[in-house]
Amino acid sequence: MLSVSLRTEVQKVVAGQWSEFAQRHPRLAAAIDQTLLVEQATATLADDPEFRDAIETATMANPTARSIIGVIEQFVVDWLRRLA
Repeated sequence: MLSVSLRTEVQKVVAGQWSEFAQRHPRLAAAIDQTLLVEQATATLADDPEFRDAIETATMANPTARSIIGVIEQFVVDWLRRLA
């Protein structure tokens, strides 16, 4: 059975995007705790019907961890861009 931890994957994406985010929004990045940001992003995505549909579609089309992680990455990157 395929198992991907949403929180773990969100944490990886946030960490990977943090430098770029901090360059674009230095004051916001200085004020935000990354752990709380990961928790908020995880909760937001888990409740997002579009995200759930995308995960379901990715799972049915290509049930590999990589395809699911790709959907998570794209949603988190888009979510970070909409923060500010």
